[in-house]
Parts: sequence; C-alpha cells; structure tokens
Amino acid sequence: VDVNPGLHVDNKLFNSFDMHKLNPVSNTPGVILFGNSTEYPYTSVWNTAYNLAPRFGFAWQPVAKTSIRGGYGIYTIAPYIGAQNGISTGFTTATSPGSPDGGIDPAFILQNGFPAYPIGGNPATLNDSFGAVPVGTAPTTSPSFVTRNWKFGYTQNLNLSVERELGWNTILEVAAQGVLGRNLQISRNYNEVPPDLWGLPGSNFARRPFPQFGNVSSARQAQQGTTDYWGTYARIDKHFTNGFSTIASYNFGRTMSFLGGSIYYPQLSRGPGPYDLANGLGSAVPYQTFTIGWTYDLPWDPGTPHLKSGAAGRILGGWNIGGLLAMEGGIPFDVTSGTDSLNGNSPLGGRVNVVGSPKPGSQTYSTWLDKAAFAAPAFGTIGQECCGKYLGPATARLDLSIHKSTVIKENLRATFAWEFFNATNTLQGGPPDSNLASTTFGRVLGPAGLGAGIVRAPQFSGRVMQVGARIDF
Repeated sequence: VDVNPGLHVDNKLFNSFDMHKLNPVSNTPGVILFGNSTEYPYTSVWNTAYNLAPRFGFAWQPVAKTSIRGGYGIYTIAPYIGAQNGISTGFTTATSPGSPDGGIDPAFILQNGFPAYPIGGNPATLNDSFGAVPVGTAPTTSPSFVTRNWKFGYTQNLNLSVERELGWNTILEVAAQGVLGRNLQISRNYNEVPPDLWGLPGSNFARRPFPQFGNVSSARQAQQGTTDYWGTYARIDKHFTNGFSTIASYNFGRTMSFLGGSIYYPQLSRGPGPYDLANGLGSAVPYQTFTIGWTYDLPWDPGTPHLKSGAAGRILGGWNIGGLLAMEGGIPFDVTSGTDSLNGNSPLGGRVNVVGSPKPGSQTYSTWLDKAAFAAPAFGTIGQECCGKYLGPATARLDLSIHKSTVIKENLRATFAWEFFNATNTLQGGPPDSNLASTTFGRVLGPAGLGAGIVRAPQFSGRVMQVGARIDF
C-alpha cells in the first residue's frame, strides 16, 4: 500500500484567476492573480490529501501446465502542469489575439500593424488591470491558471489472465485488462459564450463571461477528466527450438474518455481519446492489432546438425532470418465542418450533421468518405456527429531482416545485417482529411504522388532498406 503525503510545489511565477472580482478596466468580473503578490500571497500550490493506493495480485495453478493470474491496483497521478501550459502571464511577454467570430474574420490584418499587447516582467504592472481591455475591444491576453488546491488524479488497473502450456515448447495466454482513469488533469476554457447567446452574428467578444480576455483556461485542472479502457488479448509464444522461435498476439481494446469539452454540455464530448499526461487528449489508436514475429537460425554452422566444419560451413553457416508482421485496424476519427456554427468560442461549434451514407459504394484511399453525406448545421445549432464514430483504413506492415555472423578467430566475430522495413512497399494510410470545408475531404493523405491533395506522409510510407556491419571482440 502506497501512502502519498500532501504535495507542496514552490513556484512564485504562476497565475490563478478570480472569477468574481470586478475588473477595473472592463467593469466585469474576472481578474488575473499573481503568485507571491499582495492580492494573492501564495508561492505554491498545495495538496493536503493523503492518497491510499492499495495493490494486490495473485497466481494460481489449478491443474498442471495451467496458471491463472490477476491483479488490481490504484495508481495516483500527481498534479502536473508542464511548461507548455503557460501559467506565467505577466511574468513573461506574450499575446494571443483571436478572431472575433470563430475564424470567419481574422484576428488582425498585418498591414494595419500588430495590435497593442501588455508587456510582462514589470512587477509594478501586475495588478487587477493587467491584460484586460474594455468591453467590445479585441482581447490580447488569454490567461491560463491553476487553483490553490489540487487533488491527485488516479487510475484503477485490473487484469486477469489464463496461461496454458500446449507442448512443443509453446505457451498460450488469454487475458483481459481494464484501466479506469478518474480526476484526470485537463484544461478547460471558462470563457465560452453562454448557450442562450449562440448563433448571433458579429463579434462575440462582448458576449463572453469575461469579455476583457480571450480564452480563460485552467491548466491541468483535476477532478474532471475520465477514461475507461477495456481490452483483451491472446498470445502464443513458441520458445527457441531447433533454431526457430516465434511469438504472436492479438489485441482488442477500446478507450472512451472525457478529456475536455464545453463547460455547458460536457456530456457531448466523450470519445475514443487516450489520456496523455503531458499533452492532455492524445491521438486515438486502433481498436484491433495483430502482430507476429519470428526468428530462425539456419542449421548450417559448426555445432549444428549440418555442415559442422569446413569452408562450406563457414560460408553457409551463421545465417539468421527474422520478420515482424504488424496488422492494425482503422484509427477512429471525427468529421468537422471547418466552420463555427455557434459563434460562441465553443468546442461544439465545428460539428456536422449526417444527411446520407458516409461510406461510398467503393471505398478507396481517394474516396474514403462521401462528402455529400455530411452538411454543416444551421447557424446557432450544434451538429449531431462527434467523438470518433468513423474508422480510417486498416494497415499491414511486414519487416524482414537477414543477418550473417562469421567467427574470424577466437574472440573476434563479424556480423553483417540487411534489414527491410515495410518490405512489401505497402501504403500505410492514416485517417482521411475529415474537414468538410477542405478540397481534399474524404481522401487518405498518404505519400506524395498518389493523386491531387494526397500530400502528407503517413506514419510509415515506402519501403526502407538499411545495411550494417559490426565487429565484436
């Protein structure tokens, strides 16, 4: 059992935010608070809770050659900010001008000059007025803050497996696993236009709860993020026998998460996004994966059944061939409208409606989705579709290797290696362009040269070969 005492992090250069205090510049609620100041005389964030993290496991052999194993544990996640979350407003100079209407009009036009913005680093200016602008003026500051009291996030990990020896030096394992994340640290934007003011034309700055600022975000605020992962896998492992060994596994698992969304309708933002402690919402991963790897030492070498000595044994001996085949199901993705249907500074503004069959009759990398099946919602309404309902193309990749090892003399060995990555030169396509406003909507953006608009490289593109040599002594 782990018991973690309260966490004390000393950091004078950080921000908090008072959502109720009247701002003297805009005469609206909301002021930035600065650590180690008269108004906010704290130099740290503090967690006073004691966090119990019990863990246990068991192993049981009900019959010969069969084992059952399982376990359960709670693992705490300490509050983590990260330099990328920028909670040093006023201590450094930064500005974040924004579009007044969700991207329809630009934040500013460069020929008119860069908009004025507050200069940081001067303690004399760190007061209730810092970064604020009068109501109706384009904001230049988007404060990010932490609260005084944080609570640890945690995950509950549980697993159960059955392992059976099949003979021929082969083992079969079938297992299930669950990971439930709670109180996860996520960022929230509290400057979202209230729903009763969605769908109004023109600049939305004055309609925001804190019109004197751009986004007002909590950095890694705990107690709000959740993830639920459930998965199962099967594995066959043939141990090294007569120069040959192999291992194969199949995994099926799904993650459903709430890692940030509208502060008014959080229940509309739950999808297949894994939790990434450093960066928040991570990229979705395939639901299904299958891998099989193998290695084989050819039986022509001194000490092996064939060609035990002589020049032929030296030439034909010492060869090893290996391979890895990885097959993955499609990656979940969303379709977005490319416009803001709410004009509300809301994460819900870019959704779409489905008006037909999304999958074309003949699904190819060039037409993975039918654009006519989607439509932007009416202005002032939320689109119906969200949260990873569609899957990109499945992929398969074969890697091969050939190694030749030769003993030159005692304690001196030379090894030559020839390796092929994506040996079959199979296109590895990811999810398609899913921005409805894009001219390449519905196309899988694979390697260049496959058609108009297909310009991005996938995770693994064409065949790659490499040759290497090594001397061991």
